[in-house]
Amino acid sequence: MISTSNLRDSAARFKWRMLFHTKTALGRQLYRLEERPTLDIDLSGKVGMGALICFALRLHALAEDRGMASTIACTSPLYSDGHDVFARYFHRPAPPEGWKPHSALATHWLMQIAAPYRLPLERAHRLFQSHFSPREQLEELVAGRSFDVSVHFRGTDKFVESGHVDAAKMLDALEEFLPRRGEGCQVFLATDDIAFSVAVRDAFPKAQFSDFELGEVAPGTPRHFAELAPEAKALEALANILLLARAPICVRTASYLSATSAIVNPEMRTLTINATPAMHGFPEDEIRMAELPARGLA
Repeated sequence: MISTSNLRDSAARFKWRMLFHTKTALGRQLYRLEERPTLDIDLSGKVGMGALICFALRLHALAEDRGMASTIACTSPLYSDGHDVFARYFHRPAPPEGWKPHSALATHWLMQIAAPYRLPLERAHRLFQSHFSPREQLEELVAGRSFDVSVHFRGTDKFVESGHVDAAKMLDALEEFLPRRGEGCQVFLATDDIAFSVAVRDAFPKAQFSDFELGEVAPGTPRHFAELAPEAKALEALANILLLARAPICVRTASYLSATSAIVNPEMRTLTINATPAMHGFPEDEIRMAELPARGLA
């Protein structure tokens, strides 16, 4: 006998598939790739800065593969009051006067179907260098900075995708890289978890910790959703991405933020404490595959 709950689950899955295929079909109609001379995209979703950069890298790869020019802007309201965040902080042209990006449906189709789903870290690094060279304001924040270890612990909303993150597991992992309670070690810390920030400093009191935050947020609030000015959130996120990359090893939780740091510095080793098959797609797949040989699992 087929249960009522199974029927409801099947109906829900069918409805989702129909919605997905309808959206992608409409998107393709609105954006016929073979008929367009340029990619004109505005990344305006309410997602973190690392995700926005990774989305842009996939779109730049698509343009490169098709031999197309591209104007890929970012006016996400989390980080912008209407200006192009990418052009403000990186050496890339702002959208021209009267520029009209393609529709949200067309962008959805490009991201879901057309843009490369897998992107080797080496190629992503090259694309980042080509399209995301920091402007002076951002460059001055990170110039001359270096660390022995960088740490990214995301303990708020990321659990929806990666499951609960055990802070004790992160502290245990850091023992290898911060011996003698961190004596003589320079550590850059990026976290949205106040309790972890206290705990890691207590666990390694002889380490010299640095961070980059432009305001206080309520406990448990992801910093990109905090009540900070959009420009402050943008600058904070970008500085953290670049500073995390200024160490030979990054011990991290799965997140686009530190994943982008691994793209910025492909020589940096990463150790992801909560790597899980549920965290899939670029760049987590590529980072996980790079970590496997170091763990003796290749």
